[in-house]
Amino acid sequence: MSIDETLADPPTLRPFSDEALDPVLDFVRAHPLVPHDGALLRSLLTTLPRSPAHVLDLHLRERRVLVACVLDTMTNASNSAVLEILGLCDGPRAAELLAFTVAAAERLVRAGPAPRLEVSLPGPLARHTPLLQQRGYRIAHGNYHMIRDGADSAEPPPPLASGWRFADAGLADLPAYHALLVAVFADIPGAQVSDFAGFRAMFERTPRRPRLLFHGDRLIGFVKTTVDPDGETGLVNTIGRDPALRGQRLGDLLLCEAARVLARDGVRRLRLEVSTSNRSALDLYLRHGFRVAVEEPTYQRTLDAPAQ
Repeated sequence: MSIDETLADPPTLRPFSDEALDPVLDFVRAHPLVPHDGALLRSLLTTLPRSPAHVLDLHLRERRVLVACVLDTMTNASNSAVLEILGLCDGPRAAELLAFTVAAAERLVRAGPAPRLEVSLPGPLARHTPLLQQRGYRIAHGNYHMIRDGADSAEPPPPLASGWRFADAGLADLPAYHALLVAVFADIPGAQVSDFAGFRAMFERTPRRPRLLFHGDRLIGFVKTTVDPDGETGLVNTIGRDPALRGQRLGDLLLCEAARVLARDGVRRLRLEVSTSNRSALDLYLRHGFRVAVEEPTYQRTLDAPAQ
């Protein structure tokens, strides 16, 4: 859908409420910037934002043209709030809509608690990088988007030793699972971990269970997967192992398990994201046949500093 015919109308923000949730979801599905499964989208609009005001529902007259959310309740290495642009009706005013959205996000973040705002521009928005630079944003870190044709493992999985097992995550596993997530991603640029309440809410909303790796009763690794809306692409959402167990090829084991689960779903390709600074993870994915498709920088600004 183009927005050419409303060139003269100023953008406005509509208050977000439960009644708006389904229309907003329909809009994001129709105008996605990146694929999101339904459970994650709902969490990004309901569970994870601090308040309904942190969901930015942008209109031109009566037409919804952009949906984003500001997340400042999650733990990350840079103590930053994050602007997630979820859906955009592209057109000649896209730059204006993006600038309006970033300014609205900055106003929210200035109220605290995070001192910084991070913004990524997915592929369709990459051409608007100068807009962020003009507002004083600079590259803070980046992610590689990686893909692999086929779900069959490039390497055979290492055999499970006696006492090791995979199992679907259950409610009783959540405290240990959340604690391990925090430990794994605490220092990874761009990684976001919600508090336990938000983590549990997302888990209960998602019918697809992560796979957990145990040694006896000790949780030592996890991998979460989803299937993109196209039904042909499998996403490795998160993967990690106990930081104390480096050098045991647990990453190979977990990635092979992810591929096995997604192959069962009939996907034709796999995708994942990894921080450009996470060399060990990047080497793992390259070893298993993934290749870098896109490098996406994340821009950051400390909001007590004036825009340049």
